[in-house]
Amino acid sequence: MNLLGDATSPYLRQHAHHPVHWRPWNDASLQLARSSNRPIFLSIGYSSCHWCHVMAHESFEDPMIAALLNRDFVAIKVDREERPDLDTIYQQAHYLITRQPGGWPLSMFLTPTLEPFFSGTYFPPTPRHGLPSFTQVLVGVSRFYQQQPQQAASQGQDLMTFLRQHQKTTRVKGGVTDPGVYVERLLESFDETHGGFGGAPKFPHTTDQRLLLRLAFRDGETEYAEAVALTLDAMCRGGIHDQIGGGFARYSTDEFWHVPHFEKMLYDNALMLRLLVEADTLLGGDAQRSRARRGIVAWTLETMRLEDGGFAGSLDADSEGIEGWYYLWNPEELRGLFTADECELACAFWGIEAEGVVEGKSLPRIQLKEDQVRERFGPQAVETLERLRLKLLEARQRRKPPGRDDKLLTGWNALMLTALLGHAALERDAELMATVVEQIHQLRRLMRRDKQWLAVSGRGQAHTHAFLDDYAALIELYLEAALRAPDPSWLSFAEEAAHEMLERFEDRQNGGFFLSCNAHDSPLRAKVHFDASTPSGNGLAATVLLRLTAATGKPLYRQAAQRALETFHPFLAQSQGGHGQLLLANDIANRGVAEVTLNTSQALAFLTPLGGCYLPDAVVRPPSPSTPPGANLCLGSTCLPPCATPEEWQNRLAATRPQLTDASPWPGRFSQ
Repeated sequence: MNLLGDATSPYLRQHAHHPVHWRPWNDASLQLARSSNRPIFLSIGYSSCHWCHVMAHESFEDPMIAALLNRDFVAIKVDREERPDLDTIYQQAHYLITRQPGGWPLSMFLTPTLEPFFSGTYFPPTPRHGLPSFTQVLVGVSRFYQQQPQQAASQGQDLMTFLRQHQKTTRVKGGVTDPGVYVERLLESFDETHGGFGGAPKFPHTTDQRLLLRLAFRDGETEYAEAVALTLDAMCRGGIHDQIGGGFARYSTDEFWHVPHFEKMLYDNALMLRLLVEADTLLGGDAQRSRARRGIVAWTLETMRLEDGGFAGSLDADSEGIEGWYYLWNPEELRGLFTADECELACAFWGIEAEGVVEGKSLPRIQLKEDQVRERFGPQAVETLERLRLKLLEARQRRKPPGRDDKLLTGWNALMLTALLGHAALERDAELMATVVEQIHQLRRLMRRDKQWLAVSGRGQAHTHAFLDDYAALIELYLEAALRAPDPSWLSFAEEAAHEMLERFEDRQNGGFFLSCNAHDSPLRAKVHFDASTPSGNGLAATVLLRLTAATGKPLYRQAAQRALETFHPFLAQSQGGHGQLLLANDIANRGVAEVTLNTSQALAFLTPLGGCYLPDAVVRPPSPSTPPGANLCLGSTCLPPCATPEEWQNRLAATRPQLTDASPWPGRFSQ
């Protein structure tokens, strides 16, 4: 037994039985490396990572490889979800060393003073596909460090010096980025046939899609809305969408959205749910998007809810030792569940074939439109399909399920709760809204200690100071709650978190926000401006501070947001993609948000209709003594006449809906 058995992270505990003398990242482990003058082998991954599992089984369970690691290195395991600051730093270092994109598992070799001097990701146990064996890597790195320690130290120091210089930013006062230029560059990589950006592997790029919707609404750019509609249609039909159990996988391994990498993350589904809500409020209701939304909600509440409150982080890609096995079918299995006619319908609709594309089986994906189903199988066939789906789900639940990472992550939970608020408001689902509100309160009870937020909870233990992304997501959650479930405490909670965020993370001298509140056990404090798995912390921080300015009228929030936008303006001006969240903040800075002011005892009656309106990042302002009775709406710098009754208010909101919803799909650049 190594030192990971008591870890709160399921990922770390997965390695507790290894013959490798794994240690957690803590002061004692770092001190051991210094006192023994041994390099650190740092392995970063997460519990649902397929290739992390592969390398663990192939190499870390091998006694001979373990003996090499134990003799020549201090072996440290890090869960990237618990320490995103370390992952960010060493992913950047990996790129500088290899000039290749990073990923997980990240295999990093550090000097005892934490400077990286050699790096890789997955290494096989024997040489293949141009990769050296992990044994060759260990022997070579150990020999290099022992024979040329000064060169290893010098390489690591030079690299860290470069990274520290890279973190230094300069504000460009008055710098304004035109989001239209960014979007035009982004659309150069748009797949006009299958939607999405670039080729395989293909990721959802949810913040970029939200930006496209925003500009379609603001500027009448119908081709932007069309690009999102095409992408969401393809994703909702594809294998990246779990057609049987709901929810979305991380990304597609092909350009068609057919075969995903099967891990299912809480944050991906939160971001997809929010995008789908915004698409339906702007583009009009769509049956396929609605099913996808409801599937995410069902998956979240039924599969990911934790017993003590909050939601688990992820589901593994693997089941029965095979990636995706839990989700795959063949016709023979369906014949054991359905009648002959039902089997023919199910196989045709979901593309279940005798020779499937994954492990000889098929992954359900929608092959027929509803009118084609009715024409081929009869008028009741669509309703029959829902019954068959439930039967497949019941049969699937008898299989061994993928492993679940049960730790609670504050920021990811905040993202999901924000999305659930929007969905509940759109559906006017009072029961779900009450459930979400209780979960918001429970998150605060679980994760706030001694007047600060913590980032992680596992095995009933909350720990690790919250990061920038956690605080920004919490502020967004409270602003969204104020819009959906009237309670004056929401705004006070948002301001409380905002003041803590400004105090602990802002770089007042150079602008922008650091990811972590300190760097006592890491080589530097990173600033992140690029959207990766989740929206960038700086982009989300700028967004929520601008919304807080609108909600409170306090200029200090806008000033901090403006400093961040000026800091990252040079990156936005040249970006080819991946800065959607900062561009959303930039758009708010330039054009404002919808502001709702209520002076009525019927607050819920006035707020409820907002759920069906596309008013992205809208805020509720507390009334002043001069606020007229009823509801007041300002769009940017234009304030509309007040409405005294809920009926008048609903008519006013209906008049704000853009004409885009009247024609779908729209004639434009991507029309087929």
